[in-house]
Formats: sequence, structure tokens, C-alpha cells
Amino acid sequence: MPFTEGFGQATGQAVQATGQAEECLKFCETPRTTKEIMQFLGFSHRESFRDNILLPLLASGQLVMTIPETPKSPHQRYVTVKHHN
Repeated sequence: MPFTEGFGQATGQAVQATGQAEECLKFCETPRTTKEIMQFLGFSHRESFRDNILLPLLASGQLVMTIPETPKSPHQRYVTVKHHN
């Protein structure tokens, strides 16, 4: 079955991305730039970081922009949303 080939690899990547997302959330308890987060997580490819880590965390509401009205601002930082229990 050709469909199952590479399935284990994709699953491993998903688990790794989840771990990196958790690390990102801990790191961003203090507002951080894209460059700071990428360096911390070991990413060198901006688009890969954006698509696999940044955008999913923003979409889920776990991470927010400090300047949402200007997403491409050079002063943009990302910070973890603190949940109050």
C-alpha cells in the first residue's frame, strides 16, 4: 500500500512540532521577536517556522501579537496568552 509509506515519519514530525510549540509557548512568556523564537527553536527557514509553529499557535489563540494592528511591524513581538484558572 503506497499510502502507508512515510506515515511513521509524518507522525514523528507532528510530535516534534507539538514539542516545539510547547517550547515556544514557554519561551514566549516574555514577548519575543520572530528571530528570537526561531533561534531558540533552531529554525533557519522562516516560512517553515511560520507555517508549522507560529501560525498554528496564533490561530489557536495560545500566542498573540503585541501589535496586532500592524502584523509586519519591525517592533512586532509574540507573547503567550496566560490562562487564568
